[in-house]
Formats: sequence, structure tokens, C-alpha cells
Amino acid sequence: MHLQVVCDKDLLFLDVFTGYTGSVHDSRVFPNSDLHGVLESDASKLPPEYHMIWDSAYLSLRKYLLVPFRDNGHLTPVETAYNRAQARTRVDVERAIGLLKGKFRRLKDLKMTNIREVPMLIFSACVLHNFIIENGVDEDGIDLSESEDEDEDGGQCGGDHCMSATQKRLEIANVLS
Repeated sequence: MHLQVVCDKDLLFLDVFTGYTGSVHDSRVFPNSDLHGVLESDASKLPPEYHMIWDSAYLSLRKYLLVPFRDNGHLTPVETAYNRAQARTRVDVERAIGLLKGKFRRLKDLKMTNIREVPMLIFSACVLHNFIIENGVDEDGIDLSESEDEDEDGGQCGGDHCMSATQKRLEIANVLS
């Protein structure tokens, strides 16, 4: 089951998509999510100074969706610094997923006869995750070290968004260097 999440610095899930079961590449999940539909139809839902930082599995660079520079062995120091800073920021998502799996260990090995119920169960666990964080429930004893595998390739531009997204990413990279 694929779980696509957007989280903030406080590890709260802002968007959760659990729509795919089985073997589907990560890059196919986002274009089929409700979040993608909303942002593509009305990009003003996310002000221009805001953006989501995603790993390189999401190959399509958009003004609202920034991915690392592709590392083909010729990255500039600015691009390398940007990729490092972006990786540090993405750790929050990995920590949030680690917390979710730590709180709801059963998610690692779901034995359900009705596969259609799995997305709602996972979504419900994400809602409870947010409730626990927002209400200051003690999280002692939860291992946060688990992280997801990620692709090492950088993202590519997608469609008309390429130039503005590329410029935005480069401006951020220059500020970081």
C-alpha cells in the first residue's frame, strides 16, 4: 500500500493519500492524488512563496513542488548545497512516518481480508497521529530511526511549470550557499 503524505515541521500530516495498493512507482502516485488535482487546477491555493519539498522519486518539477537537482556528477556547489538542505528538511517526513509506524505497529503487517478497508485504516491512523501530537501525548520509547528508501536521481521539469520552478529552486539554492 502506498502512503503519500505532506507534513509540516511539527510532524503533523497536512495531506494524506492512500489510494494505491500493490506495486506502483512513487512518481505515479502524486499525479493521481486529490492534492495534485487541486494544485494543478488552482495553483493559487498555495501562495507563491510556499512550496512542497519532495524527494527525487517525484520526477516532475513544478512551481509548488521542488525536487533535488539531478546529480549526474556535475553539480555546482550551489546545487549541492541546495540538495543537502532539502534532504535535511525532508527528514521531517521520514520522522513523521517513523512516528506513525511506531505508534501503530500493526501498520507494518496488516492482515485484512478486505483490501478496500486498508486505505481507510491507514488514513485513520494518520488522523490519530495528528491528534496525539496536537494534544501533547507522551511519545517516549518510539524509534524514529526508520526511514523510507529514496531514489538518488534528481527531478526533471514537467510541462509549462519548468521555467518558473527551475528559477525558484535556483534562487533558493543561491540563498543557501
